[in-house]
Amino acid sequence: MDTNGAEVETISYDASAEQFVGMFTSLMKAEPAITENPGGMESSPTTMYTWDGFELADDHERDGGVSDMNVAVTFTKPQLGPRAITVATIQGFKPGDDLRWLAKYMNEPFNEDADFNQIQAEHGAPIGDQLPGSPYSNSNSVTGQNLYQHEGSVVFAPWNFGIGHV
Repeated sequence: MDTNGAEVETISYDASAEQFVGMFTSLMKAEPAITENPGGMESSPTTMYTWDGFELADDHERDGGVSDMNVAVTFTKPQLGPRAITVATIQGFKPGDDLRWLAKYMNEPFNEDADFNQIQAEHGAPIGDQLPGSPYSNSNSVTGQNLYQHEGSVVFAPWNFGIGHV
């Protein structure tokens, strides 16, 4: 949304990385920094596209397998680009906000001693059966996180709390 609250752009997680890069390059009025990660034993090679306040991760799954969404997004600032586009969850949580507030609002645990907390914020439609005993739906979610590699909290998506990964 822009400073007047008008929707600026929308995009689906099913869109290609190229579509995301095109849209965010236009919104940010800047080209991203691009880094390649070769992957490891538990992760696929990944291309990271980084703008001021926004990161796009495009993983390249091996052997033609698809285990998650095409891309993952991380918002590190509450406003993006020269148009000051606001980033917030439906609860009003923004990058940099106190993650304890979101945890309390969502009635979720928060571990003060942990380097990483992840709190549910928004959920998409169920994409499969719910795991027995799990309180979470099998759906893609927007989360608030405090990742060790970022200063303060971020908004990250998608994460599937129902199965424990993107």
